[in-house]
Amino acid sequence: MRRSRTGIMAALGAIALIAGCFSINVNVYFDQQKAEKAVDKVLDKVQFPGGEPDTDAVPEKHGRVPSAPGGGPSALALLNRGLLALTDGFCSTAEAADDFKLDVESPAINKITDRMKERWEKWLEPGFKRGNLGVSKEAQFVIRNLTGLADEKMRADFKKAVEEEKADHEELFREIAKANNLGKDAIEKIRKAFANRYRARALKGWWVEDDEGKWTQKAD
Repeated sequence: MRRSRTGIMAALGAIALIAGCFSINVNVYFDQQKAEKAVDKVLDKVQFPGGEPDTDAVPEKHGRVPSAPGGGPSALALLNRGLLALTDGFCSTAEAADDFKLDVESPAINKITDRMKERWEKWLEPGFKRGNLGVSKEAQFVIRNLTGLADEKMRADFKKAVEEEKADHEELFREIAKANNLGKDAIEKIRKAFANRYRARALKGWWVEDDEGKWTQKAD
């Protein structure tokens, strides 16, 4: 009976590890931290204000199993090693994810970012400085007010520039996914990376929206 229970536990452990490994394949395949570093290259080109990329350590792919009190490997640790070896083929995608790189250079991407840079210098940066704009959780620039815009034509041109910027952002997210052979589901992850970096790099006093939809002015 004891051997039977041990066998069942080992089988369940293998199933759990395999399931966990497939989970790793899904989650690690798109490395959010590395994606945000790539986003910084885009924002540098567009001349969005400075800021240092996030440098938090990437967590280990497999949890560590504690050793036995005497210092040697515990029975659970030995079982874990065996199961890792058994499922090594299933985890190859997760291991390959260490080489994840988000390419943000292509002819289509460059055309978009060139337009964004021109628009930033003429309309958007002044708009942020006047407090007209904020960065939404959707990684878009949204109009909060039209203070400081002298006349109706200037206000209309400003609104047009913001709408064009929104369209270019959406096209940019799609083109980055396309350039990296990523599926449509990656577009929202790319959007998230942009939203995080926009908020991190926004200057003091600029309006930003958090993931819960709350608007605040950047404190520092």
